[in-house]
Amino acid sequence: MGHFQKKSLTELQNLEAEISREKTPQKIALEEEILGYQKKIGDFGLILNHRLIPSKFFDFLEENIHPKVWFSQISLSPEAGLAVVSGHAETFPALGQQIQILKRETTLKNIDLAKISLGKKGEIEFTLDLSFDVNFFK
Repeated sequence: MGHFQKKSLTELQNLEAEISREKTPQKIALEEEILGYQKKIGDFGLILNHRLIPSKFFDFLEENIHPKVWFSQISLSPEAGLAVVSGHAETFPALGQQIQILKRETTLKNIDLAKISLGKKGEIEFTLDLSFDVNFFK
């Protein structure tokens, strides 16, 4: 072995010995605890990325509601990407305009006018079935 190889080997052995002296049981336990927290944080991130947020629907409604239409009942199924809304419109044209407003939204896959009738005061009562893109509630 050459002089430089012996010197490098000696330095390597000295460094390994110093590292092993620095690794006390307390430091090893602390490292393991930190790694455990790191895994938990990673797992929590995965859970958050797959969590559904039903309140997004109310923001959607606020941005897309016609001034002469009001909703009285809402049923949400975020996991299926579905919403059923029932409500009243002052007139048939107002309901038609509401449907046209909703049709412009790219997050909606399908709009179905499931029920329509004339109310006691002449208003239009209706139920809409709304199918959203699968990522809408994420």
